[in-house]
Amino acid sequence: MMNTIKFRKTVVGWYNFTICNFMVYNTDPTIFRKYAGVSEQATLGTCEINAEDLKALRMKSKFIGLAPGWEWVPIDEEEAEAL
Repeated sequence: MMNTIKFRKTVVGWYNFTICNFMVYNTDPTIFRKYAGVSEQATLGTCEINAEDLKALRMKSKFIGLAPGWEWVPIDEEEAEAL
């Protein structure tokens, strides 16, 4: 199964990428290009990545927050117990 991620190159040359339109990560450009398969000239776009490579990329990246418009919400104790 292929996953689509959105990415953009930062002013310092690293990449921020978004998974599922809400989780944003930051990573070294060499690592990003290795797993995403984009060229050195890529600055903004979307790409498809398989689940195994996505997992490896996430493990080597730093979670920096949620995309604009998303927020963490507290879960009621009853709902948490049901999970």
